[in-house]
Amino acid sequence: MRSLDLLLITNPHGPLVLLLAGPGGWGLPHNAPPQAHWWQVTTPVNQAAAHFGLVTTTMRCLRIVDDEQANEARCYYGLELRGEPGPTLEGQRWVSRADLADLKLASAEQREILDGWLSGPPSPSPRPLCAQPTSARGSALRLAQS
Repeated sequence: MRSLDLLLITNPHGPLVLLLAGPGGWGLPHNAPPQAHWWQVTTPVNQAAAHFGLVTTTMRCLRIVDDEQANEARCYYGLELRGEPGPTLEGQRWVSRADLADLKLASAEQREILDGWLSGPPSPSPRPLCAQPTSARGSALRLAQS
């Protein structure tokens, strides 16, 4: 199964998340690591952010989606940008929750996760979000919100 890390990189100057332009619409920065890694191992996640010229701290794994049809495991991580974001490069954009309504996003799954992340922090959960149960069909873990 292919592994894909998707990065929700938060701008320290407001509730903004970095998106990249792609053929299917705007989407989260992502990385397909050459070797699968446990969701708790964040070195590949931080290295992926560095590829975009950003110094970040991985705050936590937000969700794991086991997509059996696509033969892919997608791990969504919340990251905090350290320092100033620097100039936005062509094909990059910092977006707020209000901006999401007018953007064509690469996937409905990303829209749901972005909306939840930009709405505010989820309620604490007794288990890490990534360790909460998911169905055998690979449906996504919902963000823990009360």
